[in-house]
Amino acid sequence: MDAHSTVALARKYADGSSAELALHDATCLLVDGNHDAARFRALKSLAYSIGITHPDYIAAAAPGGSLTGVVRLGAPRAHQNTNTAVRAPQRDLET
Repeated sequence: MDAHSTVALARKYADGSSAELALHDATCLLVDGNHDAARFRALKSLAYSIGITHPDYIAAAAPGGSLTGVVRLGAPRAHQNTNTAVRAPQRDLET
């Protein structure tokens, strides 16, 4: 299955924070043209959401695998850079 189809499938199942974060990574990588990494992150999203024993995951993970009835679910979401670190406030340790 190609990267676009794998990301579309992951979008269908993403339901939790880990799955959604991996899906966001996959979408950004796809927009950037890094199809291999996008497919890998989409597979991670599927693993988090449906598990590696689900037939859809197995079909998506197979080299050249395809799913019957799966159509691209539209354009990927807009690319956003969410790579901003959130730091805890610094405390004054001298008390």
